[in-house]
Amino acid sequence: MDIIDLLFDNPCIMAIKDSADLKECIKDDYKNNRIVFVLFGNIETIPNIVEKLKDHDKIVFVHEDLIEGLSSSSLSSSFIKKYTNADGIITTRSQNAAYARRIGLLSILRFFVLDSLSYANVKETLKKQIVILLKYFLVLCQKS
Repeated sequence: MDIIDLLFDNPCIMAIKDSADLKECIKDDYKNNRIVFVLFGNIETIPNIVEKLKDHDKIVFVHEDLIEGLSSSSLSSSFIKKYTNADGIITTRSQNAAYARRIGLLSILRFFVLDSLSYANVKETLKKQIVILLKYFLVLCQKS
């Protein structure tokens, strides 16, 4: 089964932001939810986090921008590939998404669309990139 089929079968993707979420998402109640976005960790803990998820047959995407100790360099993807069994990465940097694909990882390029200028920039970026998965965050207003 390819990633697009998995997304259709799992429209609700689990995103884990701490150890409590990790423990919750590997429970039997969620065995059919296979895709997990990892939004926490550091360079020492991320290999273990990914391993726990893979042991429970999860498809794992690591948000490399949120992993403490990784830089904004495209080498972050190399670290993820070399030291974990993650299936892919999430990033806000188009050059990192492209590099991740070149080294065999799936990549999600995350955009923040705040206004019409941001939207125009997204369109220009998409003309230059081949993106497998795209995550839009449309922020029109923030309520307190």
